[in-house]
Parts: sequence; structure tokens; C-alpha cells
Amino acid sequence: PEETRSQKRVLIIGMDGTRPDALLKAKTPTFDRLIREGAFTDQAQILGKRYQKNDTISGPGWSSILTGVWADKHGVHDNHFKGKNYELFPHFFKRLKRERPDAQTVSLVSWEPIHEFILSEADITEVEALPRSKNQTADLSVSASKLKIDTRDGQWHHLLAVRKQDELQLFLDGKQIASLSGVDLDFALGGDFYYLGRDSRAGQTCFHGQLDEVRIWKRALTPEEIAQSAKVAAGGVQTVDRKGLLAEYTFESHPESDTQERQFADTAGQTGQSFPARAISPTSSLKLVETGTG
Repeated sequence: PEETRSQKRVLIIGMDGTRPDALLKAKTPTFDRLIREGAFTDQAQILGKRYQKNDTISGPGWSSILTGVWADKHGVHDNHFKGKNYELFPHFFKRLKRERPDAQTVSLVSWEPIHEFILSEADITEVEALPRSKNQTADLSVSASKLKIDTRDGQWHHLLAVRKQDELQLFLDGKQIASLSGVDLDFALGGDFYYLGRDSRAGQTCFHGQLDEVRIWKRALTPEEIAQSAKVAAGGVQTVDRKGLLAEYTFESHPESDTQERQFADTAGQTGQSFPARAISPTSSLKLVETGTG
């Protein structure tokens, strides 16, 4: 029998970074059944031929999908949602309710800003936090207003983050200022680029200041080594065991280039330069590692 209007369902599933060609090759029997019995296209894009000016990050991407217009209309170009124009180009739930007030709408997300900024109305809303697992990100932050250390005094400060087992710790000038436990992250330190002062999820530089003497380690430093590293940053003598030091960025010129010191003037990605990492061990098989322009 033909379904009545009240029995019909529309399910929209969105996953960041999912390529349609990879989805078709993967073993996904439930998706395969939904595709066979429903509507499917592999041509949906968050950037079209007419408009291609913003990055494919979450804010503008989900705004385009949920409003049906490009960023030049909905106004979102980053994950800060500045310039949003959802009053004129709202989430499609609002248009659905306008045409069918009796329609029941449910929005389940793992990325809360969708509900905070894009969604204006729904009968049921839930933010389902994803369980932290290997190769996922975890955020650790602390408010500068709660610190006893003035970080805006125009002086150099030593900032260090350590991941040891299931705990992340943040140190400022040798003193622990924040921690986050219950994480199970397993990132292999390798690849072509490390981004310093930038959150790759936001697509923009998050740190505005100067960077110098950046080091990446393959081991967790002890509290004593962390305190000693802070003293070195303040002009002390280097006594920390360099075992496990993967890369070191001095932001200084190399002999084959200019003789002036090369440092970030700010870290807003305006220099257009990348800085090769200093090799740590002559027996290392790692390739030369460079930072991007941010």
C-alpha cells in the first residue's frame, strides 16, 4: 500500500571528509541498502563552479549543505561564523516547517556549532559527543584571565604540551596550567608538514604573536626536564637530554639563504615562507620536515 504522508521519512547523513568513490568501495551494507531504496547522488558539492572562494572546512561547508546556498549568500567563511546570514538563508528545517508545520524534525550532531549557529528550530536536538579514540583530536584550553603569569607583557614565554598515556598536560614557563584526562590518542609524528600556531580544523591561524625555538619530541618530558626547558628559554644553559627530539625549528636563516634572522612577524600566514627543521640525528631516516605558511 502507498505510504501516507505521516509514514514517510527523510534521513540525511553527513560525515566530514567522506569521498563518494571511497564509500562505494567500502563494505557498508547499511549504506548500500539505503542507497538502493532511497535517493543518492555523488555530485553534491560544497563548492561549485560559480563560487569557490572559501575553504572546505566545517563552518562554510555545513552551512552550504544545510541552507542550500554558497558562502557568498549564507555569509560563513570560517568556523567563527562571522557574517552569518541565516535570517535570509536559513537551515532547511525552517523552510520545511513553513510549508509543512506538522512535519517532525530531528537533528543529531557531533559538532555542536551546527546547533549553536546554523539550526534555528527543530522538534528534537541532541549533541552526541563522539567517543575519543585513536587518531582523533582533543582540545585542551585555559583562560588567560585565570593565570598568574602575564602572557601579554611583551616578553618571551615557554609553552609546552605533553601527552603521556591517557593524559594531556599544558605547561607555561615550567608550571602546569591545565590538564585533560581520559584521552586515547595515537598520532604518528611524521608526514610532510607540521602546522605551528594553527588549528588545521579551523583553516586559520589561531596564534598571533611570535614563535621561536620550537621543538617536537617523540617522548614525554619529565617534570624536571620541563622546568629545565623553561629555564633554557629564559636564557639558561641547555642540559635536557635530547634523546627523542624529532624536530627543532630555530626560525633562523640557513647559509644558502639570506643572512637575516627569519622569524614569524606574526603567525597569520602573511610571510609566505616555510622553515626547514634542523636535522636531529645523522642516522635518522626522516625526511626534511617543513612547516606550512601558518
